[in-house]
Amino acid sequence: MKNSCIKRILVIIVFLLLLSAFLIGTYKVLNWKDTTGDYFSSTKQMYELNDNTVDVAFFGPSVFYNGINPAILWEEEGIASFNASVAGQDRNASYYFVKEFIKKQSPKVVVLSATYFFHDHYDLEGNLYRNTISLNQSQNYVDLVNDIVPPNEKSANNKLTDYYLRWPIIHGRYKELKKYDFYDTNEYKDTLGFSFTPDCWNDGAFEEDSLNSEYVLEISEQNRAWVDEMKKLADENGFEILVVATPKVYDITSRGKLNGCYAYLDTLGIKHVDINNILDEIDFVESKDMCDASHPNAYGAEKISKYLSTYLKDNYALADHRGNAGYEIYDRSVTKYNHNVLMYKAESLSADELLSLGDKYTGLVYTVTYHADDERNEEAVYNYLLKCNVSEEALNAGGTWIIKNNTVLKSPQEKTYGVKVSKADYLYVLPTANNESYFDTVYVGDEQYVDFSNNVCCILIYDTLLERVTVVKDVR
Repeated sequence: MKNSCIKRILVIIVFLLLLSAFLIGTYKVLNWKDTTGDYFSSTKQMYELNDNTVDVAFFGPSVFYNGINPAILWEEEGIASFNASVAGQDRNASYYFVKEFIKKQSPKVVVLSATYFFHDHYDLEGNLYRNTISLNQSQNYVDLVNDIVPPNEKSANNKLTDYYLRWPIIHGRYKELKKYDFYDTNEYKDTLGFSFTPDCWNDGAFEEDSLNSEYVLEISEQNRAWVDEMKKLADENGFEILVVATPKVYDITSRGKLNGCYAYLDTLGIKHVDINNILDEIDFVESKDMCDASHPNAYGAEKISKYLSTYLKDNYALADHRGNAGYEIYDRSVTKYNHNVLMYKAESLSADELLSLGDKYTGLVYTVTYHADDERNEEAVYNYLLKCNVSEEALNAGGTWIIKNNTVLKSPQEKTYGVKVSKADYLYVLPTANNESYFDTVYVGDEQYVDFSNNVCCILIYDTLLERVTVVKDVR
């Protein structure tokens, strides 16, 4: 009887352990993975930082993670910063995100977005999720849910229990699972919370109301209370507050509210910077440096970030940590940024310039398609393949070569051939040829990039650092 009871207990324990393992594994796949959309999570990156390695922390909604790039601050002045912004974040959520951040970090300066003066609800349910369930379970998380979910009348879901447990919100995500639910995407790793956005806004310059610094409306009680609360948190934890307004279109009423908030900040000795007022000084062109009426693009972000790096260095006692142990992620962030810039500039490069990129940027995998007996071939491609020790006999036969670091990984074959380029991606070539035509096609996963229209003399570049195809160019 005793042995039977023990066996039953052991069976129950084993069952519970297996069930727990299953639920944990399932949760890792189904859990909420972004704070901006598209698997980009500044909050996940925040938790992975080395302790006490951030001197300047940025908090705001999308205008900040689009508009301020910590890699630039590091490259310019050696300032160790992090962009902890979350899509649509309102001022109430910002307080708890700052409290959570300073558990492991001791920033000298906390930079808050001026858009907090206008955000006190969530129009999008997804943004409400991003500002709640991306945070680790803690007292800050419970307080955050209690603060921003009940009054959030514009949200489609305001059930507190769902947010406390999380599972009711995410359990149905199996309907929308993609490959990066099962693999960590390298594209967003080491970006320090900055989201690279290259799109351009083609709507001209801001209207005069956006730049008006004279019209002032009294600060609201909600904003006054939030500023006071943030000031108290700063005083208790030894950091200074800086409020920054990134370029944005304002109507006259919004501009007046913003100016009224500035006036109150002045009474408390809190510094503020309005980029709208220095557009000419930083050579900021709205039609080129914005991706829409509210968000700077990556090129505008570079100008804003360069200005802020100088401003922060001149106004605060910030150390230059370049070369210090424990700060390696900042160097990697510069590398990641340079690869993103390359991705959007490479299409304008010549064949010779494209093929020489591998000497400067690590992790580029090429497919080079060349057929010698086609009058449309490119001499630069021929010379490059010779440099990679492809024989003239092989060149005369033609085909598609897979190359990395000027070394041939795979040569033309009669059967399908390829290489693994990331955890999730396999690059391969499907060769089909006869005496008159060449039909090499190049795939990454199930997506075709090189086809019949560009298979005579084509260069494809897969960037293993970004885990994506960055260039497909017919160079005939």
